[in-house]
Amino acid sequence: MSNINEKIYELVRPLCEEDNVLLEEVSLHGGGNNRLIKVIVDTESGITLSQCQNLSKKISDIFFRKDIFQGQYRLEVSSPGTNKPLEKPFEFRRSIGKDLTVTYHRNGELQSVSGQLVDYDGKSINLKQKKDIISISLPDVKEAKIKLKW
Repeated sequence: MSNINEKIYELVRPLCEEDNVLLEEVSLHGGGNNRLIKVIVDTESGITLSQCQNLSKKISDIFFRKDIFQGQYRLEVSSPGTNKPLEKPFEFRRSIGKDLTVTYHRNGELQSVSGQLVDYDGKSINLKQKKDIISISLPDVKEAKIKLKW
């Protein structure tokens, strides 16, 4: 993480903690008057638009008070998005009942399966495929993503 990213992170982290929000990522893109500061946040139950707006106002206020940036910048506070792989226990818990696509290691080979997440116990996930239940140990999971329905 660059020095400016670290500085932004250290300013934003306490604001997130105050609101019981998990700070996933901070990044700075562009330069001059074309800077974009992206702050990715989440909660165990899923981040709301209202929470993002509230946090955005707090971050803008602290950037102004600390005079962090010379010139203009855009601030984007958002959720990790639907394409982010599931990694944390709460992400699996809140995804129970949703369709997932999981890439995993089995017998030395990489395999992929899709199915409805029916159980998560902290050690493995269970996916329902038609009438079958497939159990996959978490250490074997390379990537698990919510399968979007279009």
